Amino acid sequence: MNYYSLSIIIGVYNPDIHLFERCINSILQQTYKNIEIILIDDGSTQEVADICDLYSEQDSRVRVVHQDNYGVNAKFEIGYSLVTGDYATVVDQDDYLDLEYYATLMKEANESSFDIVDAGYIHHDFRNRQISSKFIGNRVEYQGMEEILQNKNITWHQDDWCRIIKKRCLKQGNEFKLLDSVSFKEVRTFCHIPYAGYNYVETSGSTQNQGINNYN
Repeated sequence: MNYYSLSIIIGVYNPDIHLFERCINSILQQTYKNIEIILIDDGSTQEVADICDLYSEQDSRVRVVHQDNYGVNAKFEIGYSLVTGDYATVVDQDDYLDLEYYATLMKEANESSFDIVDAGYIHHDFRNRQISSKFIGNRVEYQGMEEILQNKNITWHQDDWCRIIKKRCLKQGNEFKLLDSVSFKEVRTFCHIPYAGYNYVETSGSTQNQGINNYN
């Protein structure tokens, strides 16, 4: 079932090459094929830039933007302005996905056209040598912006890699806003599913994400 398209944004800044290639390959191999991958090369080394370009040459679904070092918000402020898909999401450069991950989330989008589909994730904490599923909870649905924004079960956070968001909900005027509750002026429907297929790899160099969803 490949109806709605999905844009996946990855901010790239001098990643561990092995982890980065695992990340990209896990997206390219998704069973849900109606995707585009936007790589925002934020001033990386030439080796990393060349790897990004190679992926773009090998698969037409990959787009690359090379730029000087813009900072941690590049994938939001620049990446979202380039989205052509019906839905959008982000992935951290050292994480990876189960192969059915986007098929599972997009199934909900295709069947019910939710503005946001949210899920749990798998936490790989190599500092403590632990792997655990996080924030799976129960299936919940919310209707209406007021109910969504006021619901204490939803904690908005900056890196929304464990949810897909309808493109129209990201845009205010000509600007694409950061992913927080104030930005979602057009959100009307929200669904959380009890599933974890995103593998969040936390190492000493990982992007630190705060305020992850809190369900049950």
